Amino acid sequence: IAKGAKLQLNAVGYYDDETTHALDATVTWQTSRSAVAAIDAQGNVTGAGVGVAQISAAYEGVKGVTPVTVGLPALLSITVAPNQSFLPVGDSAQLTATGNFSDGTIQNLTQSATWSSSAPNFATINSAGRASGLAVGSTTITAVSGTTQGTAALAVTSAVLVSIAVTPANPSIAAGNTQSLTATGID
Repeated sequence: IAKGAKLQLNAVGYYDDETTHALDATVTWQTSRSAVAAIDAQGNVTGAGVGVAQISAAYEGVKGVTPVTVGLPALLSITVAPNQSFLPVGDSAQLTATGNFSDGTIQNLTQSATWSSSAPNFATINSAGRASGLAVGSTTITAVSGTTQGTAALAVTSAVLVSIAVTPANPSIAAGNTQSLTATGID
């Protein structure tokens, strides 16, 4: 099991009359290494640290043993942020991917995840998680690590006015005359 994950063990008694009986509620559970695998009275094992522990079930002087191997924490889910965002055409924004692991830890996966856009004609995303708006529309951004993925909605909106240029710049005119000025919006 992965560190932080849980596993239910069952104890079955094999009798000399060739019958079997479930002994889950009556056995005494023990672990050889509680720092690796902890076990409760119902046979629930929790991966506590990387390694191997021997789990035993004892009943009326008879003991059964099984090894439990605890591996590195498993990636349970990926959260892509912001979860729903708006991006003007021609602009770009950084997204992040956060991995949520079986031992309760989180890790930034932005640089290591594989990124994709469901509609690359509206927005693209590079290998570092930076999205670029190309045309008005919607897309789903996906970050993948191994077999786990997370998604976020991205809406590309019309370009946003960022400045206005007035021409000619610094005009000089005589009193009583007129001068035409042009205002040009820059998206």
